[in-house]
Amino acid sequence: MTITAKNIGRINVWPTYDAAREADTEESEFICGLTVYRTNAEARANLTSEGGGSGLDWVPEGAVIHIDLVRAFNSLDAAWTAADGIVAVDTLLGGDPNTESGWGTTSYDPENLTVDGYVTNDNSLALIGSLRTALLAGGTIRVQEMLLGGGGGYPLISMSSDGDDAVYFRLNTSTGLATVESYNGTLSLETDPVVNSCDFGETVANVFAATLAGDRCEFAVNGSDVEQATLDSTDKPPGNPFVAVAVDPSQNNAVQSITLYDALPSTAGLSELSEVA
Repeated sequence: MTITAKNIGRINVWPTYDAAREADTEESEFICGLTVYRTNAEARANLTSEGGGSGLDWVPEGAVIHIDLVRAFNSLDAAWTAADGIVAVDTLLGGDPNTESGWGTTSYDPENLTVDGYVTNDNSLALIGSLRTALLAGGTIRVQEMLLGGGGGYPLISMSSDGDDAVYFRLNTSTGLATVESYNGTLSLETDPVVNSCDFGETVANVFAATLAGDRCEFAVNGSDVEQATLDSTDKPPGNPFVAVAVDPSQNNAVQSITLYDALPSTAGLSELSEVA
């Protein structure tokens, strides 16, 4: 027997999940409906503004922490963590005094938000709060920048508080090379010419993805092959731990998004993660 409810704001109950999904058709659409998901993760992934939620469709699948600085410019929810949900951007990006000796002054100023992302010719952005903690503990990070003409930047720098030791990545738009080096060690890797460049008045995206976990150092740019190395005690001295992380887009780059994932178990998938969306 089929019972058709004609009231608005009803709740339909089915005996199984599969039966509910079979009934989820255009013919059964209604106002103020209730959708049931099997897990909390599935529900969060499908939480959109069309369903009356906060619109988490902008959070990439599998992310642990995500910041969308283009959304921040548009006064939309722009920062999210798996632990706390929607948070303020300045709880994840800001100033860290531990960057001053090893790289320079860091800060986050919402006045630097533009339609293309976060643009500054002054202070770098420090990763702070749970974002810094999680990456230093080991993770895979993706940074997307929009080049606005001119030179490249440094998508990630991890350093000790005294500034004596650091590992830093560079995107060189002149040569097209993406590189990683350490202050005092022998670490030195570079990609083929994969970094995008453009003339002033034009724009082009560059995406950097890296896994930093323990002594692992693996990275790719714009879908390139993965470059990898094992950090030794000269690159990352155990007695002088890395405590700070910064993103320095340099001039003419807009940081569009920063996403952290649990560390990939291997290099598999890192090249694909670095592809421009």
